[in-house]
Amino acid sequence: MMPAKWDEVRPLLDRFSRDLPTNATVWFMMPDGSYYATAKGGFTDQNLKDCTCFPKLIGGKEVLGELVISRSTGQRSIVVAAPVVADGKVVAAVGVSVDAVKLIEVVESRMTLPENAYIYALDAKTKVTLHRYQARTFKTVFEIGNESLGDTFKKVMHREQGVFNYSLEGKKMNSIFRKSPVHGWYFFIAQQCK
Repeated sequence: MMPAKWDEVRPLLDRFSRDLPTNATVWFMMPDGSYYATAKGGFTDQNLKDCTCFPKLIGGKEVLGELVISRSTGQRSIVVAAPVVADGKVVAAVGVSVDAVKLIEVVESRMTLPENAYIYALDAKTKVTLHRYQARTFKTVFEIGNESLGDTFKKVMHREQGVFNYSLEGKKMNSIFRKSPVHGWYFFIAQQCK
């Protein structure tokens, strides 16, 4: 089994990193959890062994939308990664840590939404994965609103799509939502009622 080599993949990963509109960090992890990052220019002195995505990657599974605080940038990030397998063994993993705030900025810049409307996403446990208000990112609906609001969201999130009206901070909100079949997130477009 040949070990994975950073020097061989670095040119491709550097180019991929430059082409991403979100200033994402592209990384290349070894089986022991040590890794190289394009944002750091190469080998880092950090380790991903205690990261929640490590067991999945070492177990040969893809990671789609893991929420982490990036070790390279310190930002709230969304991880997408895949194991590199040779001769039936995981020899490395390639991943992208996307800054959640920059990602929602890119999404909103490409959408034409009505006045007082915005997009956000929740995971299946009502944790905010994407939101224009950075302070809400990675918090649950229970933490943002109140317990009854969280329970209200949970009641509609068993459906694949729908219309959902709720109150937040004394404002009435109308929204539509759809569940992503890829990673199970719920994407909402909400508009404050006038």
